[in-house]
Amino acid sequence: MFVHALSANGEDIKLFSKVLKSFERMLLPLPCIDLGDAAVTRQFAFATDGRLRSICHLLRRAVAIASQQPNPKIDGQTLAQAFVEVVYREATHERNPFHPKFNGVALTRAKEPFAQEAQRG
Repeated sequence: MFVHALSANGEDIKLFSKVLKSFERMLLPLPCIDLGDAAVTRQFAFATDGRLRSICHLLRRAVAIASQQPNPKIDGQTLAQAFVEVVYREATHERNPFHPKFNGVALTRAKEPFAQEAQRG
């Protein structure tokens, strides 16, 4: 069975947003940014390529990071750190979808997490 990755384009963004809101409800009572917000949904689309496994890994690490804070919460900074730790260790600020300096280009270049296998070498 193959499940298509979620997308932040067209009608898919509504479904992607609903999926993220479902995850957000599971994180209660931990305070969390609005995962269903259109801008946050786009960040997740870049950060995970819409892959459920990547979303789960990212959120699991964000929860672990948040739990070590004096005032636990999942915000953009927490997600940016989690992204580097579990999705793309070599990410610069410009290549981290949760960082304000992200350049908005999909992470599909050679040696990036969602590059085609042939490109990774």
